[in-house]
Amino acid sequence: MVCYRSAAYATPLRTVAGGQPARFHDGGEDEPTQYLSLHPLGPLAELMRNADLRSEPQVRAVRTRTWVLEVPLDNLPEIGFDSADQFGIAAEELVADDHGACRRLAARLRTTIRGIVVPSAALPGRCPRP
Repeated sequence: MVCYRSAAYATPLRTVAGGQPARFHDGGEDEPTQYLSLHPLGPLAELMRNADLRSEPQVRAVRTRTWVLEVPLDNLPEIGFDSADQFGIAAEELVADDHGACRRLAARLRTTIRGIVVPSAALPGRCPRP
């Protein structure tokens, strides 16, 4: 599957764990948590949401690159709004400003699976898979 990621550094994927908490990691993990989007506008939309960029001049000042990666998503669970409760999370928590439920979900799943497909908090109306 083609995926997209915004990164200002020389590689699209993190090689060390991020120290700053985000939606699906608390910053204390041993391995990096990779965030990819299935929609080409996803990385910019997430950056705008996370950095609270609300005006055109703010967005125009962003200097980052969007990487395109081919990623095998076979066998990754898809946790959508209609299936969230099966994974012990409420649908609205998948895109909520409070990341606590998503971090708890990730902590539970990270020991047994290598990734999940979830809706974008910045583009919640988009289907997880095109």
